[in-house]
Amino acid sequence: MAIAHTKNVIVITERKEVLDPVEIALKRLDLAAVKTYMNLFSLSIIRKQAANAKSLAFIANELYRFVKEQGLPSAFILDGRIDSGIGPHSDPEGIMLFKTLLLSCMVLAKGRGLEKFRGNFLLLARADDEQRIKNITHSPMSLLKSTISPDKALNALIEEYRSNIHLFGTKFYIEYTRADAPAGDLLAGVEKFFAEIKNRDTLVKLKTEGTAVDSVSTEPGVVLFKSGDGRLFADGTQVAAYPKKSGEIKAGEFYVVGNWTSRTQLEVSQKIAMMVIKGIQGVDEFGKDDRIVINLDRNTHIDASIATSLAALVSIELKEFKKILVMVNKENGFTLRNSPGYSLVMKQVRVSSEE
Repeated sequence: MAIAHTKNVIVITERKEVLDPVEIALKRLDLAAVKTYMNLFSLSIIRKQAANAKSLAFIANELYRFVKEQGLPSAFILDGRIDSGIGPHSDPEGIMLFKTLLLSCMVLAKGRGLEKFRGNFLLLARADDEQRIKNITHSPMSLLKSTISPDKALNALIEEYRSNIHLFGTKFYIEYTRADAPAGDLLAGVEKFFAEIKNRDTLVKLKTEGTAVDSVSTEPGVVLFKSGDGRLFADGTQVAAYPKKSGEIKAGEFYVVGNWTSRTQLEVSQKIAMMVIKGIQGVDEFGKDDRIVINLDRNTHIDASIATSLAALVSIELKEFKKILVMVNKENGFTLRNSPGYSLVMKQVRVSSEE
């Protein structure tokens, strides 16, 4: 029988000024911080155990016991830097507790009856370590590259996730929020984190099996653009209408309709670059400081090659244009964020409210 996610959230912080707004947010969401199983949330107990055992292996055992007795936690919320008690030499960045929980969840996700398991982590950052923690959330696979276990089976599992970013992205979600922000901002950050978990759970099209790269579709998407006077252009040529595009077309913005995938990325990128650099016949040319908006909405089919394709477009073909914005719907945003190279374009990406 499948083990279900519960309303329990494992919160690990020793700062009361952080814990209070976190617990208020959880209560609003009908969730609750775990108050038993001290080895999972009490840092004084964790440090004592770690000092005696000279490792954090007991964390995995306690988490397995928790899941067996209580069910799956909805999420983990913990300080981005934690003195876990194993010493600065073994844990100079203070992330060993987080890594231990992450690895434990990777093992859990392979367990019988845990096919729907999702490991959701919210790291609480402070001003002095925000960039480091942001890098972890935007490139969590880098953690696995430096993780080696003496256990051969665990190493094989780590390698499986290392080599399959899509699998990792569908099983794990890692985000951060500022812990030293005003209490209201921290509360909002926690609520936003759980809203995103809910959004991710609705993306049923992104399955855990197979690969996220579409190597079949060969028909490149069409790039649409509407001028300020209402004329519509498809790949730079004026057309009366384009029935394949559903939804609004805003003047002055680009829309990709169809495939922007592994085998079509070059053609689509070149179309956009050409229309921006050389302009569209009868339309004012784009200036270097003009806002360039590229929409990847429900009419756009993308895969895990999209981030590198966008990065090349933004940083090479259109490097002279400083105000490029990529608007994505929730589903395409999920695919983009879990694509190799996302960190190169994340500053340009925004998620629309489109369902």
